[in-house]
Amino acid sequence: MNHSLFNNAMISIGLSVSLIVLFFIANHFIKEKRVVTISIVILALLTMTIGLRNLYYANNPSLITTIATYEGVHQFGEAFGSTWYFVSEREEELALTLDYFSMREVIPSGELEKGVPYTIKYDEKTDVLVEVSEITHH
Repeated sequence: MNHSLFNNAMISIGLSVSLIVLFFIANHFIKEKRVVTISIVILALLTMTIGLRNLYYANNPSLITTIATYEGVHQFGEAFGSTWYFVSEREEELALTLDYFSMREVIPSGELEKGVPYTIKYDEKTDVLVEVSEITHH
Protein backbone atom coordinates (compact mmCIF):
# COMPACT_ATOMS: atom_id res chain seq x y z
CA MET A 1 0.00 0.00 0.00
CA ASN A 2 1.21 3.49 -0.81
CA HIS A 3 1.41 5.43 2.48
CA SER A 4 1.42 8.89 0.91
CA LEU A 5 -1.76 8.15 -1.07
CA PHE A 6 -3.26 6.48 1.99
CA ASN A 7 -2.59 9.62 4.06
CA ASN A 8 -4.25 11.76 1.40
CA ALA A 9 -7.28 9.47 1.48
CA MET A 10 -7.53 9.64 5.27
CA ILE A 11 -7.29 13.45 5.21
CA SER A 12 -10.15 13.66 2.70
CA ILE A 13 -12.30 11.16 4.56
CA GLY A 14 -11.59 12.93 7.87
CA LEU A 15 -12.57 16.25 6.32
CA SER A 16 -15.76 14.68 5.03
CA VAL A 17 -16.66 13.36 8.48
CA SER A 18 -15.93 16.82 9.94
CA LEU A 19 -18.27 18.37 7.40
CA ILE A 20 -21.01 15.93 8.34
CA VAL A 21 -20.57 16.94 12.00
CA LEU A 22 -20.79 20.60 10.90
CA PHE A 23 -23.98 19.71 9.05
CA PHE A 24 -25.62 18.58 12.29
CA ILE A 25 -24.33 21.61 14.19
CA ALA A 26 -25.59 23.96 11.46
CA ASN A 27 -29.01 22.32 11.45
CA HIS A 28 -29.28 22.78 15.19
CA PHE A 29 -28.11 26.40 15.55
CA ILE A 30 -28.73 28.18 12.24
CA LYS A 31 -32.24 29.27 11.27
CA GLU A 32 -31.53 29.55 7.50
CA LYS A 33 -30.74 25.89 7.00
CA ARG A 34 -31.33 25.21 3.31
CA VAL A 35 -28.28 26.96 1.77
CA VAL A 36 -25.93 25.92 4.57
CA THR A 37 -27.22 22.34 4.55
CA ILE A 38 -26.90 21.95 0.78
CA SER A 39 -23.39 23.46 0.81
CA ILE A 40 -22.18 21.19 3.61
CA VAL A 41 -23.70 18.06 2.05
CA ILE A 42 -22.13 18.82 -1.34
CA LEU A 43 -18.71 19.46 0.23
CA ALA A 44 -18.98 16.31 2.37
CA LEU A 45 -19.88 14.16 -0.65
CA LEU A 46 -17.08 15.71 -2.71
CA THR A 47 -14.39 15.17 -0.08
CA MET A 48 -15.65 11.64 0.66
CA THR A 49 -15.49 10.81 -3.06
CA ILE A 50 -11.93 12.15 -3.29
CA GLY A 51 -10.97 10.21 -0.17
CA LEU A 52 -12.41 6.94 -1.45
CA ARG A 53 -10.75 7.47 -4.84
CA ASN A 54 -7.38 8.06 -3.15
CA LEU A 55 -7.92 5.00 -0.95
CA TYR A 56 -8.50 2.94 -4.10
CA TYR A 57 -5.33 4.35 -5.69
CA ALA A 58 -3.37 3.72 -2.48
CA ASN A 59 -4.23 0.03 -2.79
CA ASN A 60 -3.83 -0.01 -6.60
CA PRO A 61 -1.08 2.49 -7.39
CA SER A 62 0.13 3.25 -10.89
CA LEU A 63 3.66 4.32 -10.07
CA ILE A 64 6.12 5.93 -12.45
CA THR A 65 9.83 6.16 -11.70
CA THR A 66 11.86 8.76 -13.58
CA ILE A 67 14.83 11.06 -13.26
CA ALA A 68 13.76 14.67 -12.87
CA THR A 69 15.40 17.94 -11.93
CA TYR A 70 14.04 19.66 -8.85
CA GLU A 71 12.72 23.18 -9.58
CA GLY A 72 11.09 24.27 -6.32
CA VAL A 73 8.29 23.80 -3.81
CA HIS A 74 5.15 25.70 -2.90
CA GLN A 75 4.48 25.02 0.79
CA PHE A 76 2.40 27.94 1.95
CA GLY A 77 -1.31 28.33 1.44
CA GLU A 78 -1.90 24.62 1.02
CA ALA A 79 -4.05 22.98 3.66
CA PHE A 80 -2.40 19.62 4.26
CA GLY A 81 0.64 19.48 2.04
CA SER A 82 2.82 21.10 -0.56
CA THR A 83 3.44 21.00 -4.29
CA TRP A 84 6.89 19.99 -5.50
CA TYR A 85 7.97 20.99 -8.99
CA PHE A 86 10.26 18.93 -11.21
CA VAL A 87 11.23 18.77 -14.89
CA SER A 88 11.58 15.22 -16.21
CA GLU A 89 14.22 13.92 -18.60
CA ARG A 90 11.64 14.32 -21.40
CA GLU A 91 11.24 18.02 -20.45
CA GLU A 92 7.80 17.41 -18.92
CA GLU A 93 6.90 19.75 -16.07
CA LEU A 94 5.69 17.80 -13.04
CA ALA A 95 3.72 19.37 -10.19
CA LEU A 96 3.52 16.64 -7.56
CA THR A 97 1.75 16.88 -4.22
CA LEU A 98 3.07 15.63 -0.91
CA ASP A 99 1.16 15.71 2.35
CA TYR A 100 2.93 16.88 5.50
CA PHE A 101 2.41 13.54 7.22
CA SER A 102 4.45 11.67 4.58
CA MET A 103 7.21 14.29 4.22
CA ARG A 104 9.81 12.49 6.38
CA GLU A 105 9.23 9.18 4.67
CA VAL A 106 9.43 10.59 1.13
CA ILE A 107 12.05 13.33 1.65
CA PRO A 108 13.95 12.48 4.86
CA SER A 109 15.94 15.74 4.95
CA GLY A 110 12.82 17.78 4.18
CA GLU A 111 14.68 19.69 1.48
CA LEU A 112 15.95 19.19 -2.03
CA GLU A 113 18.60 21.17 -3.89
CA LYS A 114 17.22 23.28 -6.74
CA GLY A 115 18.59 22.37 -10.18
CA VAL A 116 19.75 18.92 -9.07
CA PRO A 117 18.38 15.76 -10.72
CA TYR A 118 16.76 13.12 -8.49
CA THR A 119 15.18 9.76 -9.04
CA ILE A 120 11.52 10.28 -8.22
CA LYS A 121 8.56 7.96 -7.98
CA TYR A 122 5.00 9.26 -8.23
CA ASP A 123 1.48 8.02 -8.85
CA GLU A 124 0.45 8.99 -12.38
CA LYS A 125 -3.28 9.07 -11.58
CA THR A 126 -3.10 11.36 -8.56
CA ASP A 127 0.26 13.15 -9.06
CA VAL A 128 1.26 12.26 -5.51
CA LEU A 129 5.00 12.15 -4.83
CA VAL A 130 5.88 8.77 -3.35
CA GLU A 131 9.68 8.58 -3.22
CA VAL A 132 12.68 10.84 -3.86
CA SER A 133 16.27 9.67 -3.86
CA GLU A 134 19.58 11.18 -4.84
CA ILE A 135 21.24 9.85 -7.95
CA THR A 136 24.43 8.09 -6.96
CA HIS A 137 27.28 7.79 -9.42
CA HIS A 138 29.69 4.90 -9.01
